[in-house]
Amino acid sequence: MMRKYLFIGWAVWMVVILGIISSCSQDKGTSRLAWGKYYLWSAPDSSYRILNAIPFPDKLSVEEQACYALLMTQAMYRCGHKISSDSLINIAVQYYSSQGNADDKASALLYKGYILEDLGQDNEALYAYKQAEEAVKTVKDLRIHFLIYTALGNINGRYAHYEHSLSYYRKALDLNLSVPAWNAMGENIYLPLFIWLRELPVQ
Repeated sequence: MMRKYLFIGWAVWMVVILGIISSCSQDKGTSRLAWGKYYLWSAPDSSYRILNAIPFPDKLSVEEQACYALLMTQAMYRCGHKISSDSLINIAVQYYSSQGNADDKASALLYKGYILEDLGQDNEALYAYKQAEEAVKTVKDLRIHFLIYTALGNINGRYAHYEHSLSYYRKALDLNLSVPAWNAMGENIYLPLFIWLRELPVQ
């Protein structure tokens, strides 16, 4: 009988300990999400390493899983990692389509477009970009506006829709982003193009 009580007591303590460990793991995951977001623009490689260290992303809350899916996709893309499927970003797109803020919704749709375009699914990519353009109307972060407009400019340019392409590039140019914002995005490759665009006469 004594052994039975000892076993029950041991089992209860194990459940408590595992619960504490699980709680600590979730707290650590939440903290890493915050740091991953903090470094996303300035040091995407650091953001990727932090996010990749989250041991059990599937144990996060539904909201945190959506955040993880978006941040990890952004970090991977900005680090130049090959993304072979839109399954991860779809978690974020599905969640932010009805919940969360406009920034995350627009970003999720933008990166879905990036992935689809890389996979050769241009029609679907263009649709995602257009959805992102609609969602970005209430977004205050001009960097997201910039990336959406340049994505639309690029894809239209590839199909020789030059009037639409130039229109989107001009929208991006008209944002008048500061030099620190350019540097944070790592988008300096577009700067010569925009300098050239600035010299074009207005139609």
